[in-house]
Amino acid sequence: MYRKKKARFIVTGFVFAMLVAACVGGLCSRFRKNTETQTAAEPLRAVIFSSEPNNGVSSTISHVAVQLKKELEGDEKVYLSSHVVELGHYRDLEYKVNTAIDLDSDVLILSGSSVRDLEMLKKLKDAGIRLIFVDGDCPEGGRDAYVGTDNQAAGRLAARTALEKTGGGKAVILSAPQIASNKTRSREQRREGIMSLIAEEEGSSIEILTEKQCSPDSLVTKAEVKELLLTSPETGILFCLDSASGIAAAAALKELQKTEEVYVICFDLPMQVEEELTSGGIDAAVVQNFEECGCICAKLLREMAEDSEAVKNRMETVDCRIVTAKDVGEPDGK
Repeated sequence: MYRKKKARFIVTGFVFAMLVAACVGGLCSRFRKNTETQTAAEPLRAVIFSSEPNNGVSSTISHVAVQLKKELEGDEKVYLSSHVVELGHYRDLEYKVNTAIDLDSDVLILSGSSVRDLEMLKKLKDAGIRLIFVDGDCPEGGRDAYVGTDNQAAGRLAARTALEKTGGGKAVILSAPQIASNKTRSREQRREGIMSLIAEEEGSSIEILTEKQCSPDSLVTKAEVKELLLTSPETGILFCLDSASGIAAAAALKELQKTEEVYVICFDLPMQVEEELTSGGIDAAVVQNFEECGCICAKLLREMAEDSEAVKNRMETVDCRIVTAKDVGEPDGK
């Protein structure tokens, strides 16, 4: 009798244990599925910083931020936090890095042209935040992607445009000094593009007389360009590797009343360059396609949202375009 009761107790206990295990397993499975669903539903958090126009000049990344917001509006997989900050904070890499960390961001989009402190970028990596550079690359910063211009191709475009408009002639290359090595590298690449086309038969009718890095003081730069043009009156083309040297060259030519004699082509399109295009001081500007940069950034973020390993050391370059007076509302004077 005792043995029968004991056997019945063992069977009952075993069945009870099996039922408990099944219930616990079901609950765990349901919890795991719910957790996975919640995790999958969480959007990728991206942050981008831009500033208000400085003296009428909007930065490239400001234009990209506007397009990126349009592209990602209503997107459930990517949440973009776009911050327009005062100029001091915009130029402060530490502020942007710390804010991205405080916001628990997954991706930070930065202008690679302004990066000077690689240790701050390491702080991003330590926090698990991925990095996309726009408008200036800094491969040593450990970025996951670069979206911007092929500066050598942009330089070739500048040289080809000048050749088509002038038929060739004596030329001078000007540039403004830059603190950040990334910006210096961008200008060097533009110069390499100009020189590579000139070295080919296609561009052999252009002769570079000299190259000059101008003063950081715009008034001094204008005086330097005036002196250069007076000592080399045969100059017919000015390749300006940035907008600052282009604006100074336009001012010098106006004072010398030589805007009709010298073809000026520069890079980038701040408000002052637009004004010089309409007034005839600058003939053409090589400009990035901001809209395309924004679209590509949105595409990369969506890829990251789908697969965290999808974007690694990616380079996405966009073509530049030539902007002249007719593109900003006035007929081309030359």
